Amino acid sequence: MDDFERRVTKRRRQDLIDNLTANDKFVYFLRQEEILDIEGTVAILDLKPNAARISKLVDIICKTNIPNIFTKFCNSLVSFDLMWLSKEMKTDLLTSRGSNEIDDDVKLEAARLVELLRRQLHEYKCNYYAREEKMQNLITQTKSFLAENESFLVTLCHDMRSTTETLRSAPEDGDIVAGFKPILEDFFLRVIRIVKERDLFFSERQAILKLIGLRDDCNSIVEAVRFAITTREMKSSMITDKALDKDRRLAESRLQIDVLESRLQKQSDKLRSLTVEAKSRCETKVREADYLTKASRCRYKTKKRPDECLTASTSNINKIVAPLKTKSVFQTVSKAACSSPRRDRKFSADTNQ
Repeated sequence: MDDFERRVTKRRRQDLIDNLTANDKFVYFLRQEEILDIEGTVAILDLKPNAARISKLVDIICKTNIPNIFTKFCNSLVSFDLMWLSKEMKTDLLTSRGSNEIDDDVKLEAARLVELLRRQLHEYKCNYYAREEKMQNLITQTKSFLAENESFLVTLCHDMRSTTETLRSAPEDGDIVAGFKPILEDFFLRVIRIVKERDLFFSERQAILKLIGLRDDCNSIVEAVRFAITTREMKSSMITDKALDKDRRLAESRLQIDVLESRLQKQSDKLRSLTVEAKSRCETKVREADYLTKASRCRYKTKKRPDECLTASTSNINKIVAPLKTKSVFQTVSKAACSSPRRDRKFSADTNQ
């Protein structure tokens, strides 16, 4: 955390105390996001008041050297419904930094312009070597020409006309300088064109560097490009981590759903087995009831009435006492049978025996 981020965090200490609840869930979330280490987590959880926990959290964040901890902390505030506070902290950071903060689009455009300038410099360097070779050839030809025509040139210098007049005059027959004139004109034109191109190139380069706020050296440009690339990679890694976290949570929820479905299936199987068992018991009870009903009906049908029992007993008595031919005994037995059916039954049983 740099000085700007540290000042903004300390300035927002009271807002964090008033609006943020540093409960166990929030502290464990910061530990999961690698904002706090184990020692910091234990130190915060040991404190009971919310204000003391927030103050301890601010002190730990300001003293740590974790990269991008300010951005991580602001993103954690968004996760706990404090987006407005996160935006205000980021706005304060941009305001405090001022012109030192360069947007990502500007950095990417600067990187593109630097690459374009590098290609132009490469092409210019390649053409420069070709031009230098051509210039050396031209100088060699000029030296050889001067060495071969030294006497003639000395004689020509003593003429009344100056060199400028000689060059500007129409060529005459046998004038060697007339053949050398277009070569010199082409040479000077090329030199002038190269100088103009170089001045134009450097002026455009200075304007571009001034526009994007960089110094006129290659190191600052390379550092800006590297910083832009690093920032973009960190953003992509954060997005990837969030996507992986969402996938992990989705997998956990799917696993919980599978566990609940398996439990529900077990409960339904158990309920089905209990239903089948209850049905079988009901059927057994119904069969037992039918059996008992039929048995009671059969007992009722086989049971004789009292008058029938009396008639049967009297007939049996008559059969037994008929051979006796004794009237008094017959009357006594008949009276006893008529007075008590139970005794008649016992008597008939004894007689049968």
